[in-house]
Parts: sequence; structure tokens; C-alpha cells
Amino acid sequence: MVEPKAADACGLGDRTSTRLGYLAMRCGLFFGGHRAVQDCLATLEILARSRPRSGRATLAGLLEGARQADLSSR
Repeated sequence: MVEPKAADACGLGDRTSTRLGYLAMRCGLFFGGHRAVQDCLATLEILARSRPRSGRATLAGLLEGARQADLSSR
């Protein structure tokens, strides 16, 4: 499931859809989902994209957030 921070990482603001198709569409992608390989490739494409506001890769933002959450739980 995609958390709200993941949606925001792609520049979607406060939209918190959990559907990969919606996230892909908001990032300007179209894919024929519901196949494991296609879903994985679409996810990788979204994560590889730069965030519109910061220019940083989406994956970098998600990893940073995960590290902060991990440190705060100690």
C-alpha cells in the first residue's frame, strides 16, 4: 500500500490514493496494469522520476523519510 508520503513524493500534494494507476497517471505515465511485471516496472518508473518541486528523485525522498522514521522509533 502506498502511504501519503509516497504520493507527496511524486508531487501529488495531499492526494493519498493507494492505486498505482492513479500515481502513474499523475506522473504522466500510462501502463496496462494488473500484471506483476507491468506493475513493478511502473513502480520503478515512478520512483526514478524527479520530484517537481525539489528536483530530487522520488526514491531518495522516500528513503530519507524511512530513515527519519526509523531513528525516531529508537
